[in-house]
Amino acid sequence: MQNNPLRRTPQKHLRLAKANTAGTWNDRRGLSSNPSPPSRRMNSPSRPPKRNESPRAIAHKPWWSTWPIKILSVCVLAIGLPAVLAEVFSSGSAGIASAHSALAWVNAGDAERTLKVYKVEDGKTVNMPWNDYIVDVMAAQMPPTAPQAALEAMAVLVRTYVYRSVALPPSFRSSLAQSHGANVSDNGQADLAWWTSAFQEIKYGSAAPTDEALLRGAVLATDGMVLTYRQQPILPFFTEMSSGRTANDLYSLGRQLPYLPSLLCPADVYAATWQAAGNYSAAQLANKLGISPSALDLPSLHITGYGEGGYPISVADGAVQWTATDFVSRLGLPSADFRFTIHNGTISIRTKGNGGGLGLSIHEAEAMAQKGATMPEILSHFFPGTAREVIVGGGLSLKPLK
Repeated sequence: MQNNPLRRTPQKHLRLAKANTAGTWNDRRGLSSNPSPPSRRMNSPSRPPKRNESPRAIAHKPWWSTWPIKILSVCVLAIGLPAVLAEVFSSGSAGIASAHSALAWVNAGDAERTLKVYKVEDGKTVNMPWNDYIVDVMAAQMPPTAPQAALEAMAVLVRTYVYRSVALPPSFRSSLAQSHGANVSDNGQADLAWWTSAFQEIKYGSAAPTDEALLRGAVLATDGMVLTYRQQPILPFFTEMSSGRTANDLYSLGRQLPYLPSLLCPADVYAATWQAAGNYSAAQLANKLGISPSALDLPSLHITGYGEGGYPISVADGAVQWTATDFVSRLGLPSADFRFTIHNGTISIRTKGNGGGLGLSIHEAEAMAQKGATMPEILSHFFPGTAREVIVGGGLSLKPLK
């Protein structure tokens, strides 16, 4: 026997109760002929339709419960859900990886060590973490998209330069840095050229975050690593591109260093070409060289000889002589490998390659890395007899790598 919804209902509310029960479910007839208000129907308990349920009752089913809609919903979920989940997890993984990378950067050994950098434009000497300085120098020296092994080799060389400026006596620093109580300066002529973070953002544009991550990755992979010869940090010379061979240090430095030989660079041979570097009158050249025009005998100006790598040794006019390094520096030539011709009182200079020509050729190192050479192989090639050592502890002690 079914429960009577009107049982124990006070008499004075009977009419209202009867009105509210109109349109309720009937086990035999389905929905009654006197339907309840919409709000009542919407709140009625749902159940599957009975065998003898009327078409009118079926017509009141929700539209989303029909089989075609169900099938379509399943298809949409099957196709779209994996893509949505993949995007969510991908974004989450990228964020986690970025967080881990940032944490590794600030906790690196290079981040715990600072050096004093003299900023010429600001006229101030500031403290800077090693890893930030190394990245800024690398950004100015080579493309961040270079092979990883080449980037790591450069990171080791820049760190070696930093280590020398901190661990060795002040006399080993540039005169500009010394005069301002700094380890290094941001002047590319006195020390290593570098790009500030703001300049990198301008230079790289939208690719700046990615490019910075590539440079940081190379610095982190070589954290604390320097290059030594007989337990002493080397002079870590590098050049953008040799003229086909690296220069001989004897004529560039005035002394022989066993780890700086003249080496053939096959990739540079095909890439380096002679380029015009400027034309000067006798007066203009004399001004560049720091002498009076009357003291320069332009017609007799000549290159006195060439080193093992084919780079000029010095330039003379009969009365005055300049080392090739001094000549290149005073004229601001892009390469240490130069030639010139003199005609009708004008000297025309051309150069081949880019940079001083000593040490590692960045262009050649990139070519080696593209062929599969590792960072240790690149460094051993350009600096034979050297060893990789890592800074240990909070000081500047070195430990050889096996």
